[in-house]
Parts: sequence; structure tokens; C-alpha cells
Amino acid sequence: MARASCERSDEPAARRHFEEARRFVEESLRVWQNPGDKPHEADAWSQLARIHFHLGNLAAAERHAHEARQIYEALGLKEAWLDYDTLSEIAQARGNLDAAAEWAKKRNDLLAEFEHQAGGGGGSR
Repeated sequence: MARASCERSDEPAARRHFEEARRFVEESLRVWQNPGDKPHEADAWSQLARIHFHLGNLAAAERHAHEARQIYEALGLKEAWLDYDTLSEIAQARGNLDAAAEWAKKRNDLLAEFEHQAGGGGGSR
């Protein structure tokens, strides 16, 4: 019982930390947008999506995840899997299990593709 009470009392502190993180990432997003650094811009959108998800702002989380996803996909970057995962979690939180499964499949397919490429001997690493 004391543990549950303690966890509840920590919720406002956690929320403050997420709000502080949100402000920091929004500022970094403005910095990355100016020089047109698309990979870092996508990283910031992705981080904002996760922060808003944890704050319970599902609409904002979804918008930001799509912003990041579109950039990652356009650049052919494997980091898109992170936003597929976030979009899956958002759909699940909304009770849309079909959409959650679709995003999870996209995530798994992309990870498998990059794993195959890395193990295929054609990579530079």
C-alpha cells in the first residue's frame, strides 16, 4: 500500500520531467530545422512523439511520430522502426488492435530487412 502511495506521489514529478524534456526537445527541433539537418530533425520529432505519448497526449504523439517517420522513410533510414513502434503503441492505447498490429508488422519487417542487409556481406561494416 505504501508503495502505491509513493508511486502516485511521484507522478507529478515525472510529469514535470517530461514537460521539461518536451521543452528541451522542442528547442533542439528549432535548431535542427534551421540548417535543414533532416536526420536530426527526425530524431527530435521522434523524441517528441515518445514524450507526448508518456504525457498521454496521443494526438500530438501521433502527429510527431508521423513527421519523424516521413523523414526517416524519405531518407531510407532504419530509425523509422522507432516511430512504427510508437505508432503501434498509440494505436494499442486507443484500443485499435488492428492498426497496432499493422505498425508492429512494419517495424518487424524493417528490422528484419536491415538485419538481412547487415548479415548479407554486402554492407560496409
